[in-house]
Amino acid sequence: MPSKIKKTVLITGATSGFGVYLSHAFSEANFNVVASGRSKKKLLKLQDSVLNIGMKLHSTVVADVKDESGVDLLKEELRKKKIDILINNVSVNPELSNSETIVELEEINNIFLTNTSASIALSKNAFEYFSMKGGGTIININSMAGLFGSNQESIYAASKFGLRGFSESVKDEWSK
Repeated sequence: MPSKIKKTVLITGATSGFGVYLSHAFSEANFNVVASGRSKKKLLKLQDSVLNIGMKLHSTVVADVKDESGVDLLKEELRKKKIDILINNVSVNPELSNSETIVELEEINNIFLTNTSASIALSKNAFEYFSMKGGGTIININSMAGLFGSNQESIYAASKFGLRGFSESVKDEWSK
């Protein structure tokens, strides 16, 4: 009986919260997992936690998606690792951990770069690559704040509304 070819998934924001869960779940489901995050230390910790459940990560990529070089590195990984599934999970929400209101343009831009712009850039590149190779899946992880807004986290909610707007705008066109 021929062996089934494993699919390869790239997970951004893999080093905390839902990203860790996704990395474990896809590893347990026998996918090749390419885990991405900003911190090499956290990626090593993730690697160890996956090993502890008897699985292993395909590879890890240190990339900060708020920087163009980080997005460019992940765009390269799409092709180099022959990614079949892109999961844009990366997200920051300093409004929850910061008691001061965020008012500086640089802070606002960093939230949008991380939560919205990077996922859009990676999605568009993945779509182009998947079209060329004959298929693939893009999953943009969102938040309830992207559906209803959220008290005390207006910038985060706005960034998630933006990701939702993009995803809804391309879903019909891209699913053809």
